[in-house]
Amino acid sequence: MNTTIFRCKTDNACYIKTMGEIISNIIKLSFWEIGEDGITMSMFDQTRKMMVTIKLDAVNFNIYEFNNPDTIFIGMNSGHFHKMLKSVKKKDTIEFFIESPNTTILNIKTIPKDHSRVTISSIKIQSVQNIDVVNPDGYGKSIIIQSGDFHKMIKDLSMIDNNKITIVDTKNGVISLSADADGIMKREILFGEEGIDSGSQPYTSFFELEQFSRISKMSALSDCIHIFPPTDELPCKITSMIGTIGTIAVYIKSVDMVQHDD
Repeated sequence: MNTTIFRCKTDNACYIKTMGEIISNIIKLSFWEIGEDGITMSMFDQTRKMMVTIKLDAVNFNIYEFNNPDTIFIGMNSGHFHKMLKSVKKKDTIEFFIESPNTTILNIKTIPKDHSRVTISSIKIQSVQNIDVVNPDGYGKSIIIQSGDFHKMIKDLSMIDNNKITIVDTKNGVISLSADADGIMKREILFGEEGIDSGSQPYTSFFELEQFSRISKMSALSDCIHIFPPTDELPCKITSMIGTIGTIAVYIKSVDMVQHDD
C-alpha cells in the first residue's frame, strides 16, 4: 500500500507553469527542498552568471501535507518539468505528490475548472544532498515597474542591440536601461519616480541582454516586478510574486562581475 509523504494543491496552476518555463530557461537540473514550511530552490545557472531563488510557502497552498520525518531534497530535469506543465490551462488546479515506496517519482495531477477530467503525469526525480547557496543581501530600495512594461522593455531593447544592456542607477529613485548599436541607434527606457537627490554619483553597469531575455516571462507571474539596482558588489536583483503562493528572485551579474570571477 502506498503512503503519501508529500502533497500540495493550488489553483495557481498557470503561475506554476510559467515558473517552470522560467526555471528551464536558466537551469538544466534544479534541486528543490521540501519541508513542513514549504518548497524552496536556490541555484546558480551553469555559467554562474545568474542565480534564481524560489520560495513557495505551505500556508499559501489550498492543501499542503508533509508526512516525512526529515526534509526532502530532490533533483529533476527542468526541461522535463516544464514539458509536464505545458498543457496546463489558466483556470486549472494542480496537485503535486510523492508516495512511498515510489519516492523517485513526482506525480502531477491537473484538474480543469469544470472537473471534466483528471490528468496524472509523473516525472523521475533523484535524491540529492542539500546545496547551501547564500542569497546576496544589502540592497537598497527597489524600483517597482508594471510587469507588462518589463516584458516590453526587454523586447524593445533587443531590437536595438541583442547583446548588451546598460543600467544606470541615478541614485534618486530612477533607473535607466538602454541599448546602443554603435551610436547608429540607441534606445533608453526610464523607470521610477524622481525623488530627493541623494548626492551620490550615478552608478553605471553593463549586462548581457540574453540573461534578461531568459526571464522575460516573469511578466506573467504578477502585476508588478521589483528591480533592485546593482552595485560594485551586488548583482542586479529582480523579484516578483508567483501568483499568490510564493516569490521568485533572480540575480544577474554584470559583465565586470563575471570577468572578475573568471
